[in-house]
Amino acid sequence: SSLISSDPRYICPCDKYVCYNTAIHTQRYPGEKIMVDFITIGQREGISPGVVFTYTDTIPFTSVLRSVNRCNTYDVSYTPISGNLYLSTEYSSNIGASDLYQIIISIVILPCPAGFVKDNSSPSCICNPFL
Repeated sequence: SSLISSDPRYICPCDKYVCYNTAIHTQRYPGEKIMVDFITIGQREGISPGVVFTYTDTIPFTSVLRSVNRCNTYDVSYTPISGNLYLSTEYSSNIGASDLYQIIISIVILPCPAGFVKDNSSPSCICNPFL
């Protein structure tokens, strides 16, 4: 049988077509945004729009994006705790599946900088009101 398909198989950072599991390590303050640029590639290595799943290993969160036929930007701002965020072309609870290609964003949430405190009503840092 032929493997030609219009479904996306790989997900790659826009700046390079390395479509195996790609890890991005980053540090952010609470509530600080993370921008991830990605593109989805089909079986024959052409751009292939389709569904991209995002999920984490630390909080119950899953969302579905629709990729387009150019570079996509995913804006992540809900980052209350450190952990991994996954973007994949196929949702699977088996993270290590050999047929699952994903971008893994390893996020370390830093403590608020000097003069700021964690805001209890949002995932952000605010000026310390006692200064």
